[in-house]
Amino acid sequence: ISPRQFIEHYQEEASVGGWFQYDWQTATMSAPEKRKAFALEVLYNPIGSTVRERYYLISSFVISPAPTRCEKGCPANSECVMPEGHCMCKFGFEMSFLPSAETCGEAFDNPSECIDVRGKECKQYENGTLVCSPC
Repeated sequence: ISPRQFIEHYQEEASVGGWFQYDWQTATMSAPEKRKAFALEVLYNPIGSTVRERYYLISSFVISPAPTRCEKGCPANSECVMPEGHCMCKFGFEMSFLPSAETCGEAFDNPSECIDVRGKECKQYENGTLVCSPC
């Protein structure tokens, strides 16, 4: 998404307060990541002034599966991070999320595994699946 397109998106959604999705990529990122943002337009009128200023409040989130919670047990090559209570892969391993049969919208843990990424180039897909190949 270009800077101009981003501005157009948030200005369009902000007038009513709404969500929009976009691909975000910086010069240091090998691939874009999916993001979702909420935008809201706010008009500011200082007391005693006839001047009205327009501001945009934007809150952006990376679209990714939530980490597995410790209470159901962490996958191999991971450990429980407290006080957050979620599983984190050990150094040299990356979380990959497995397909789930759960119903959309229900609170559930995403089944996951820790993939050995040492000496490999990996790509994380939108659904959380991690695919690696030797460098």
